[in-house]
Amino acid sequence: MKSQLFKLFALLIILITPIFYAKNYANSDKLYKEKLTAKKENNTSLKSDQLINHLSDLQTNTTCENPKQGTGKLQFTVNPDEAECTLSQNGAEKYRWTGLKIFNAIPAGIYDLKATCKGRKPHTKKITIKENQTTITEIEMVYGVEMVFVKGGTFTMGFTSEQVGVCYDREKPAHQVTLSDFYIAKYEVTEGLWNKVMNAQLNSEEPLYPAEPSDWEEIIKFCNKLSALEGLQRAYSFKGKKVVCNFNANGYRLPTEAEWEYAARGGNKSRYYRYSGSDNINEVAWYLENSDRVPHEIGTKKPNELGIYDMSGNACELCWDWYGNYTASKQINPRGPATGEYHVIRGGGYFFLSYDQQCLVMSRGDDQRTFLSGPPIYGFRLVRTK
Repeated sequence: MKSQLFKLFALLIILITPIFYAKNYANSDKLYKEKLTAKKENNTSLKSDQLINHLSDLQTNTTCENPKQGTGKLQFTVNPDEAECTLSQNGAEKYRWTGLKIFNAIPAGIYDLKATCKGRKPHTKKITIKENQTTITEIEMVYGVEMVFVKGGTFTMGFTSEQVGVCYDREKPAHQVTLSDFYIAKYEVTEGLWNKVMNAQLNSEEPLYPAEPSDWEEIIKFCNKLSALEGLQRAYSFKGKKVVCNFNANGYRLPTEAEWEYAARGGNKSRYYRYSGSDNINEVAWYLENSDRVPHEIGTKKPNELGIYDMSGNACELCWDWYGNYTASKQINPRGPATGEYHVIRGGGYFFLSYDQQCLVMSRGDDQRTFLSGPPIYGFRLVRTK
């Protein structure tokens, strides 16, 4: 009896084993095939990634936060193609890119488009993305001024404790100054903008180099012409040979010396650097030891705390004020002496020495005696009254 039961059990094992192994083999084979398929798909994806060309780089597939919301397509081109662009909606930035771009699926709606590029006037416009339609947008950016808002405040002007090293009498005494809000140019005025406004050609053929017209009255005329081109009230008027500034006008003008230094120090965001934006001059300035004694394209160094470039070196910069000695008294919106012989120069230049402390935020000179030989060479940046 036991022998028969054993034989029956053995027979059952023999019959079941192939089925068991066949089932497990099938499962294993299925799992292997799934892994192999996934591997092939991954390899295919990798190869595809390597074959992406410039056109596919320009295309962006977007997804809707609301799956039921329709989408449209945007084809965007801009000149120059290094312009930085954003699309925002209700104040929230949705997309950011550089140059031309193709968006395959953007949620339908109204967007704020902004394009910025150094040396060019910022361009803003509203665009509407319609469901299942292609929106084609082209922007041609013109030479112009990008302004930075400077919140007014009180600061110590002149030689301060962090400005260690050589200090000349012209930077003393330190004194308290209070300024109202104003706008200042993010970059120095470029040759491209100067040539456009003045219908003239400066010596260099580099449109993004700082303009160095070397004539104070020509700079005053430039400010008025640019204001007129943009429909702003001119800041300057001429009474004989005397130039009068209307500081209440909304047009372009030169900064006062105090406005210039406050902005160079970083305004109310100041971190009290020696130079404008850093304690390391090479991070923020073109000066004698690194410039090869020539100007450079604007905005290639690090900006300061307010996002302003080249205030410690590239072209030194002309201000509105007549040159004069400081006093220790507190001042509100100072505009310099009523008369004088020379105008104030601020900021380091590509031919200025670093070891002589000529590039510090406190450093100052005038538009004649600053230069030991040859004609004056200086650039400038613009401000507007808030």
